[in-house]
Amino acid sequence: MHHSTLYAVTASLLLAVATTLAADTRLEETALALENDLISPCCWSQPVSIHQSPAAERMRVEIRGLLAQGMSRDQVLEAFVTRYGDRILSAPPARGFFALSYWLPVLVLGVGAAVVGVFYRTHRSPAQPPPQRATVDPVWARRLEEELRR
Repeated sequence: MHHSTLYAVTASLLLAVATTLAADTRLEETALALENDLISPCCWSQPVSIHQSPAAERMRVEIRGLLAQGMSRDQVLEAFVTRYGDRILSAPPARGFFALSYWLPVLVLGVGAAVVGVFYRTHRSPAQPPPQRATVDPVWARRLEEELRR
């Protein structure tokens, strides 16, 4: 075999290995993100990524299997939502009742700011007039001058 052929075969093998590693890395990153987006259905209390139960372990395996079959992140989420409903999502979608949980804090802050503004305008002290120069009765002024001269 010529050296150039050997180099070409080696380069092809390295490229294939690098491509496989990159695909595996992307699959694993997507799987980890999905584990954070899904709640373990055994007790509905923690994301699959940290929950220690047989149900969570089965979901981890299933997530990787679905991704390996070529499903996208959204397709995997949809598969779990179809099976369990929106409750399986760690962050519920902003629609229906769940939209209130996204907009309620903004609404409360807006109303609170308006109440504080109205309260401030109605309860602030009136502007103080500039101090006026005291006027002195001319009789007293003359008497003071006389006293000071003595």
